[in-house]
Amino acid sequence: MDQLIIGDIFKNIECESFVNESKSNHINVRPIAGQGLPTNINIECKKELRNVEGTLHLAKELKVCQKTKNGKINGPKYLLSEKQMLYPIGTLF
Repeated sequence: MDQLIIGDIFKNIECESFVNESKSNHINVRPIAGQGLPTNINIECKKELRNVEGTLHLAKELKVCQKTKNGKINGPKYLLSEKQMLYPIGTLF
């Protein structure tokens, strides 16, 4: 994840919703392997798009971001989906 640069843009990335056990079993979204992005980075999108585990999505554009507080890094890097939208393309199960 260190190789990702804040502000970088990635287009047409397939991703999946999954149960994130490290975050109280919330459903999160991550890139699918083999697209040049780490699979352990979260994709920020609208909550209603993260309600079913195993949904495959297409993210038309993702931007590398990282939150800050008082000018200091506050949390890990993440990917922000353009307009927080994802487009369902199928299911894993």
